Amino acid sequence: MGNRRRNILLALLIIFFIYFEVHSCSEDSVTAPEAKSEKPESVLYNANNVFFVDKDNGWIVGDKGTVARTNDGGENWIGNKIECGNLFGAYFLDSDNGWIVGEDGNIYRTEDGGVEWIGISFDVFPDDDLYGVEFVSDSIGFVLGTHGVYRTEDMGATWQNNWNSVVQERNAWGMSIIDSNNLYMLGSRFNESDPEIMYKTENGGRSWETVDGTNYSVLRGLLTISFVDANTGWGGGSVILKTEDGGKTWVSQLNNAEIRRLFFKNLMNGFAVGNDKIIKTVDGGNTWTEIMSEDERIVDMRDIYFVDDNYGWIVGRGREKMIDGNLYDYSIVLKTTDGGDNWTLKKLPWEKCTDIISDE
Repeated sequence: MGNRRRNILLALLIIFFIYFEVHSCSEDSVTAPEAKSEKPESVLYNANNVFFVDKDNGWIVGDKGTVARTNDGGENWIGNKIECGNLFGAYFLDSDNGWIVGEDGNIYRTEDGGVEWIGISFDVFPDDDLYGVEFVSDSIGFVLGTHGVYRTEDMGATWQNNWNSVVQERNAWGMSIIDSNNLYMLGSRFNESDPEIMYKTENGGRSWETVDGTNYSVLRGLLTISFVDANTGWGGGSVILKTEDGGKTWVSQLNNAEIRRLFFKNLMNGFAVGNDKIIKTVDGGNTWTEIMSEDERIVDMRDIYFVDDNYGWIVGRGREKMIDGNLYDYSIVLKTTDGGDNWTLKKLPWEKCTDIISDE
């Protein structure tokens, strides 16, 4: 009997112990304060363009004068707002010296990696919308705009219009640099019924000539070009086309596309981005493969840039999110360190509720 009582008492003690432990844990989980969302710091609005000089130092420009910079490969970004207009292009010679361009003739230069920006006088067409900036040396660079192509020989202190679009709403919107002398440019004069829309220079942009075979009826819908040498290049937009004779003839490689930017690392390996898609080729564009499954955080890929064979970045627009009563719009940054086989995603916020600039 004694052993039986001890066993019963032991069993009751175990039951009571389990009961109080369970209820104790249950009460803790209920009464524990709910973690509050931390208010994100505004960094970038509507990413448009990305540029890196090495695997660590890079910049992204966006709408409403926003610029983001990183010195650790994109792990952390510091935001800056330099003016109210939208910014469309960035180019850096090194980790200190760079330029950004945007609407209404805005050109800015930095000598400290983007901590401070200085406005450059642009009096050729002061109200021109500027879509891109490229440099072929420490002093010689180009800006693409509504009124044509502008060239500088003094690091942007002065500019000359070296190609005019004739019809002003027809502009220069794409460029691919092969070397300091040889460049291709997408642009339209549209003063003829079916004009060529690709131009080439062999003298560093001092003069431009049309490329036979690049008529509007052939290259209709192209938004971007990427050449790897004087003969081989691709054009992307509503289709992907390839030329192997400097633009004289073109072969269609992908129909019904939505391409904003192409980037070819060499004759075989290239990428195209647009909408919520990243596609890749390893055979010169003969076949294209989607390399990223659908991600609801991504709305529109805008730009892609590789600094070498392994390190690359993609930027674009993400979705809105309400946090603690404040509405945030997110830009997205994708990074690869293995040549594009795998990508990691980071979101950069912009608080819209306190933004004094209208979205319209």
